[in-house]
Amino acid sequence: MEITVNKNIWIYAVIGLIAIMIVIIKSKLTYKKLEHKPINVNLYQRDLPSNLRPAHVRLLLNDGLVDEKSLVSTIVDLIDKGYLEIRRGEKEVEDKTDLFRNREIILYKTSKSTDGLLRYEKFIIDWFIEKYGDGKQVSSR
Repeated sequence: MEITVNKNIWIYAVIGLIAIMIVIIKSKLTYKKLEHKPINVNLYQRDLPSNLRPAHVRLLLNDGLVDEKSLVSTIVDLIDKGYLEIRRGEKEVEDKTDLFRNREIILYKTSKSTDGLLRYEKFIIDWFIEKYGDGKQVSSR
């Protein structure tokens, strides 16, 4: 009688151990399905994440106000797109302390068609080149 009870205890122990292992494995699999998988987010991007122009982004960040940063960002964007070209003047510097202060900066209008630009971008090009320049270029002097 003792042998059969001992045998039954081992059987129940093995069945219990298998049941515990099944519960553990099933909970691990269920947890993996519910587990939050991180999305690979690039924190640094070389391009703008949308088709917004720099001035539009500045307007959104600045409560709809246009300021000098909006203007400068638009000019830099136009230079980057090839509608404007920037060069330094070649004036001789006499005093080394004036090396950076007396550098002339010239903004040229390129021959690229402005058909794809927005109205305010065309206005900025015309405003700088036509009003303050000679129709082809404008100088910082």
